[in-house]
Parts: sequence; C-alpha cells; structure tokens
Amino acid sequence: MASLKFYLAIFALPSVLLAQPSAPQNYSAPFSELRAQVVENGRRHEHAAEIEAADRLREWAEQNGTPREQAEAYRLTGVAQYRAAHYLPALEAFRRTIVLAKQLGDRNLEAHSLRGVGNVEFGLGHGQLAYEASSAAAAIFESLGDEEELSGELANMGANLGMMGQYQKSVETHGRAIQLGLKTKQMDTVAGSLMSIAMIYADQGDYDVALSYMEKIVVPTNFDEIDPREATYLHIIYSVVLGKLKRYDEALDHSARALASAAKADAKPREAWARMERAKIRLALGQKQAALDDEIRARDITREFGNAMTLCYTLAQMVPTQIELGEKREALASAEEAVTRARETEQPEAMSVALEALGLAQRALGQKQAAEVAFRSSIQERESWREVVAGGAAEGRDFFNKHLAAYYGLITLALDRGEIQEALEIAERTK
Repeated sequence: MASLKFYLAIFALPSVLLAQPSAPQNYSAPFSELRAQVVENGRRHEHAAEIEAADRLREWAEQNGTPREQAEAYRLTGVAQYRAAHYLPALEAFRRTIVLAKQLGDRNLEAHSLRGVGNVEFGLGHGQLAYEASSAAAAIFESLGDEEELSGELANMGANLGMMGQYQKSVETHGRAIQLGLKTKQMDTVAGSLMSIAMIYADQGDYDVALSYMEKIVVPTNFDEIDPREATYLHIIYSVVLGKLKRYDEALDHSARALASAAKADAKPREAWARMERAKIRLALGQKQAALDDEIRARDITREFGNAMTLCYTLAQMVPTQIELGEKREALASAEEAVTRARETEQPEAMSVALEALGLAQRALGQKQAAEVAFRSSIQERESWREVVAGGAAEGRDFFNKHLAAYYGLITLALDRGEIQEALEIAERTK
C-alpha cells in the first residue's frame, strides 16, 4: 500500500496552499458574498458544494468582475478542485491566475499561484515540475523580502525533493526552512519540516532517527495551547513512528489523543486518517476486528468528507483485514469500489493500489485467473508511476521495495500452478 509520505499528501493538505495572499483586496459586494460561500463550503470539507460555489464565483467574475476579482475566482477554483483531487482542472485554474497576476503586476499573487501549481504537481506525482514551481515561488517571496512565506515554500521544496528520492537534498532544504521558520516564528513550518524529515527516515526504515526528530516537536509542545487540528496531525505521525518501533502501548495512546483532538476540532478527515493508522497498530497486535471497526468508520467518514483519492486508499486498506476475518465477499466489494474511485482520480498510483486489492480479494475467493489479470494490471500501473516519481537506480529499488504485494500475488499464483520458473522470473523483477 501507500507510504506514510503519500497519506500525508492526501489527508493533510498543505496549509500554505490555502493561505490568502497578503495584499489587501477591495472586492465588490456581490463578489464578496459569492466568495464567502466558497470559503465556507471549503471549511466544512463539502467538496462538491465548494466546487459548485467556485464555479458560480468564476462565472460571475468572468462576466462582471474586475481583473483582480477574476484572479481571485480562478485561485479559489484551483483550491476547490485541488481539495477534491481534481488535479488537472486545479492546474488550469492556477495557471490562469498566474497569467492575471502578471497582468496586474502582483508578484505576491503570482507566487501564491505558483505555490498552488507546485502542490498540484506534487499530487500528480510530478516531483520535478512541483519542485520547479515551488522554486519559482520561493524566488519571488525572497525578492519581496517575505521571509515568512519563503520558509513555507522551502518546506514545500523539501517535500518535492523527498518525492524524487533526493533525500539528502530534501533534509538540507527542510533544514533551511526550519532555520528561517525559527527566525520568523513560523512554528507550523518548523514542525512541518521536522515531521517531513522524520518521514524520510521512517520511509527508509530508520525509525529511531525518525523518532528523534518527532521528539523535537512533541516533547516541548503544550498540546492544550495549539490548534487541535495540528495536535491531531502531530499525534498521528508520532503514533505511526512508535508503532514501527513496536512501542504499541505508546502508539495507541497517541492514536487515542489524535482522535480526541480531531473530535475537538470537528476535523473529520483527520479522524479518518487517525483511525486508518490506529488500525495498522491494532493489526500488529492481532486485534483484527478492532482494526476493521476503525477502517469501516474511516471509510464512512471518507465517503462523506473525503475525495476519490482518499476513499480509494481507505477501501484498499480494508481488503486484507476483511480477508483475514473471512469476509471475502465484503473484501471483493471494497476492492471493486476502490477501483471505481481510482478511475475517477486518473492517477496510476491509485489505480495500482486498487487493482492490487482487487487481486487479493479475487485470489481469496479462488478466482485465480481474474486475480492474475488484476495483479498484472496493478504492476503495469505501478511501473508507469515509478517512471514519474523514482529518481535513480537506488530510488527505483526503494520504490519497488515498498510496493511488492502484486508481485507476491503473481508469485503465489504461479506456484499454485506449479510454474516454478515463472515464479522465479517474477521474483527476479523485484530485485
């Protein structure tokens, strides 16, 4: 399934993307009223309603608005589409905003829009394009002397480098973000970069190092004084790292605290994410039914508050648990829905994960031929994704090491048929 890094990308949308450009705006009353509807729907995570409101705002601005109102309408359209994982419409909206920002001579708005492009390209898995957009935004913020925004953009650049497998450069760039964040008292950026560094080490299996970075944030933090949404975020990541170190009691404690913070903030998407991560800890402890209960609740929340991407991953995670509990038909239904949602995203990574889950469910039901087709399709999608995100040979091997379930599925099916040579050939591809 997906790495922790990917779940962060889809469940914890970068707050910097949603930040308002700092220049004062003078909008007309009709525009302000329509704009407020977009913002409110976004606050409530009602993605379809947010997009509809953004469409109304954009249509009004195109017919009646000033160039600045048109730019803001396109920017908010980009944010709404991005929230719903509609990446191509989001990209088009942000690019239109950039054109208008240049016509207005508004470098600040241009930089924020480039930031939007970078986040969308990140969501698409285009690490290099994301890095180029973030770098351009950072250059503008630096020319404007805006060190607060620059620190946030350096954090984005660090994330992009991490996606490309350039881990050392990623850590160095996050280090610059932390240094500038401390100078400008942007503690959210500092915490975010520290967590990103922790994720890099966690993704590489260096959990003790990852924990040391997390403790730099968690130990000095008074959780009663920070935004409960951010507290949820911190507790989730800390629980994941502790779980990897098999410190399960502590991991479950932080999972419970994450859920309490999510409830306090009424942050349903983060509750879903916390439940998905707690399910993994419970599975490690053999608490299969409790794990499935968490996954079912996460699925129900994501159906209401999430998007196609998050729902695809939630459903796919449920499938092995359902199979373990003997709920094979339910597992197949979850996998089939995951495939449907993956098609909506048009993303090879999501489709690969969904097809992998489908193969697992079909194999569990004895549908071996169908399972083989699903596994082979999953691998094909996975390899197309690897060409986008993996860097050099080392990063390519690292990518494969995290995504081997479909290969193992094919190996098992080949062995079931007595095709030992075929199994060996498939195994060779995973090296």
